[in-house]
Amino acid sequence: MMLMTTNNAFTEVIENLHFSLDHKMKTATLLPKMKEHYSGDIILPEKVKDNNGVEYSVIALEDSCFENCNGLTSIDIPSSVTSLGDHCFKKCI
Repeated sequence: MMLMTTNNAFTEVIENLHFSLDHKMKTATLLPKMKEHYSGDIILPEKVKDNNGVEYSVIALEDSCFENCNGLTSIDIPSSVTSLGDHCFKKCI
């Protein structure tokens, strides 16, 4: 599923992870899930491809991305991620 969020950004679910994709900069930001929380072992890729095969570098985790994700057991964050949003891991224990 792809939804437009701004002139250059769309949201898309890729391998059960929710991303905002900036088509101009070719970057991706991990978003919080809307109806449930992330759980289990999360392995964030360094790059993702949208439904059209366009590649984006994963550079950030959005504000509150993993907030209240009590079911997380591990998160692997690639070195391409240079920004963690506010409250990214709040109440994540």
